[in-house]
Amino acid sequence: MIFVHNVEHALEQLSEFGQRLVATIVFQDYTQDEAAEVLHCARRTVCREFPEAVDRISELFLDGGLLNRLPSVPVENSCQEGERGAFYASDWKEAE
Repeated sequence: MIFVHNVEHALEQLSEFGQRLVATIVFQDYTQDEAAEVLHCARRTVCREFPEAVDRISELFLDGGLLNRLPSVPVENSCQEGERGAFYASDWKEAE
C-alpha cells in the first residue's frame, strides 16, 4: 500500500500532460504513435515529453528510496566519448 501511495505521489509531481502520457504508455501499454493519437498531439511531442517524464519519475523514485542508485564504476581506457555524469532517458536529444 505504501508503494502505491509513493508511486501516486510521484506521478502527481508531473504536469497533467506528463501524467496522462505516462498512464497511456506505461499503464495502458500504448505505443508512442497510439499515445499521440489518443492524446491528440504530435508524435514528436510524445517522443520529446515521455523521456523527460520518465527521468522526472526516476529521480523522484531515487529520492524517495523506491529505487536504488546504481554504483558508479570507474572505467579505464574508455574508447567512447569523454567522461559523463548521470545518463538520462532524455539525453538522446543531445546526440542529434
